[in-house]
Amino acid sequence: MFNQRWNTTNGRGASRPGTDWKGTSRAIAERISGEERQATAERASDGAAADVGKGMAGSSGPSQTGFRIGRRVNGRGIAGKAAAAVMLLALLSACGTGGIPGEGQKQEAVQGKNGGDPSNTSAGNGQAPGQEAPITDGAGEGPEAKQANDSFPREVSIGNETVTIEKQPVRIAALSLDTAEMVLELADASRVAVVPRSIEDQALARNTEEGRQVPNKIAGAAALDPEQVLSYEPDLVLLTTIHDGERDADALLKQAGIPLITFQQWNTLEKLQQNLQTIGQAIGQEEKADSIVREMQERIASVEEEAENNKIKPSVLILSPVGPNTGPYLLGQTNISYDLIVKAGGIPAVDILGVNRTTKASMEQVMKADPDMILLIQWDDKGDSELEEMMSQDAFQSLKAVREGQVKKMRASQVTNPNLGVVDSLEEIGEWVREYAAGQEGA
Repeated sequence: MFNQRWNTTNGRGASRPGTDWKGTSRAIAERISGEERQATAERASDGAAADVGKGMAGSSGPSQTGFRIGRRVNGRGIAGKAAAAVMLLALLSACGTGGIPGEGQKQEAVQGKNGGDPSNTSAGNGQAPGQEAPITDGAGEGPEAKQANDSFPREVSIGNETVTIEKQPVRIAALSLDTAEMVLELADASRVAVVPRSIEDQALARNTEEGRQVPNKIAGAAALDPEQVLSYEPDLVLLTTIHDGERDADALLKQAGIPLITFQQWNTLEKLQQNLQTIGQAIGQEEKADSIVREMQERIASVEEEAENNKIKPSVLILSPVGPNTGPYLLGQTNISYDLIVKAGGIPAVDILGVNRTTKASMEQVMKADPDMILLIQWDDKGDSELEEMMSQDAFQSLKAVREGQVKKMRASQVTNPNLGVVDSLEEIGEWVREYAAGQEGA
């Protein structure tokens, strides 16, 4: 479930083609204006003041990486949000077509959550353009739902800031593949309003069946449209910001008065566990998240303990596309696959090459590394012509790993995209490394 992401290199000073940023800001302003009118009416009814007064109560959770926007920030209420929207309108109007950074043209080096989100190239959701699937209140109205809502409002601490969540979210917008994977591990799909289209791709995602039950799918990553997100009326937004488009959307959504949790990194198993617990606390599923994390920690510790008994630490080179037919990349420390290799008892070959982050692979680099083992990542079932061309070269066939039959293929959903399945992959890679080490010891 890891959302492999790539940075962009062009268009940082230009707005995204076809994106109506002024329209987006107007939509935000209209939403907030509507909330202000509704709040005025509520204040005139019985019990409205009590509802407003509940705002900052609740328990605080573990501190994680990200940013927030609650329904009140530093005491600012609906009127404050309306003022913020007016300021946003003025800012975007002044910027015109050149003021909002674009996502660029070329998909380049990767974060590794976290690696590139392929949702802008994945199949659509089957809905006609402009047609939205209905959103239901998945929390229900039974005793369990009432008990869950009794634990809200609550505050989720993230870094030095706090997200205030008034009620248990029932229309969650998980806008990045990594966040969508975690939400669907913890909550029923009926509580999720929208996810990236890439959730339906088995080569990229783990929770594909659950993802298909979510009514709305959107393009993620660089093509993320905040106006479309707001049209689904989410009560919690979860987002990982790697692409310019995600950072643009994050800045705009923060003005809408919707609780927003922003993540930056999913590049280690520890960070994945922390982010899972943060999401669990935000949606009222902290006990389930904690239980999953405890099981993960036990399994990870078991793999690491077995790896310590290996007398040989083989070098392992990961070659992976970062999108459909992008060609091979060397995956560095910014991708969770690096952590998997280390914990499995291997030495990442990128360390031998002095490569710290994900970069385009060349035949010269691969030959210089001459790894003991090679892990090839499949981005889709169509294959990657550039990677296949590299593998057909005599130089590649002369590599030690190739000669000794130590080349393994795994899907992006298993290795490079953060999801709970990476623990299964850690165990599989750990066994692969142990078998190689044992064979070398006996040689």
